[in-house]
Amino acid sequence: MSQDESIVISVRLPRKMVTKIDALAEKKKVDRSAILRTLLEKGLQQEMIDDILNALRKREMSVWKAAEELGISYREMLRIMKESNVLFPLGEDEIDLELRRISTQKGSK
Repeated sequence: MSQDESIVISVRLPRKMVTKIDALAEKKKVDRSAILRTLLEKGLQQEMIDDILNALRKREMSVWKAAEELGISYREMLRIMKESNVLFPLGEDEIDLELRRISTQKGSK
């Protein structure tokens, strides 16, 4: 089976959700299957982003690795981190260096 081959999946959804899906499909002028594929893709991407942001918060992966996992650029990953209020993960060495720089700047004033 190739990556692009479609597979039929059956799922039960609440009637209210199906009504919303149908309304969105009509608004976008696509069929129900097309809008569901779009919604699933966006939801899957967001779940992946959320998982990776949590891993970054826990310092379980680097920013480079996070960008690679999501298939985006390093710069785009930094933008997502900023929008999500995720701090850049600094190691002890980087923090020590920054503290020395700050104390040196204060001493020269």
